[in-house]
Amino acid sequence: MESSALTGQLILGTDKRNPLFLGADLHQQCVTVTRIIDRGTPEPAERFSGEQFWRFVQGQVPLARKVYLVCEAGAVGVWPWRELQRLGVECCVAHAEKLDPRQTRVQSDKFDSEHLAEWLQGYVLGDD
Repeated sequence: MESSALTGQLILGTDKRNPLFLGADLHQQCVTVTRIIDRGTPEPAERFSGEQFWRFVQGQVPLARKVYLVCEAGAVGVWPWRELQRLGVECCVAHAEKLDPRQTRVQSDKFDSEHLAEWLQGYVLGDD
């Protein structure tokens, strides 16, 4: 078993042959990320500072055949995508929209990152 460089928690079910999908809700002060392994279900979202986010992503790259990340277009510009691509992460940028797929009228960074990760998984695996 491997342990996460960031949290020290055991990472179960990671297999270098499987892709990882990351949905990221980016803000100036923090990033909320939901991770999905291959065809699995979303793991609980985690909130990171900018520095923690980069360490987290770097730790994901050796765990998978390919790491995919999506976030909404926004005010942070394109520099994060250049850095993510340098790390070997395949990036997608989604059109900014009000995300509420379950019609709950509840907005949160956790829900947004989960929705983005699920959309990315479906898009890459052809389930969308």
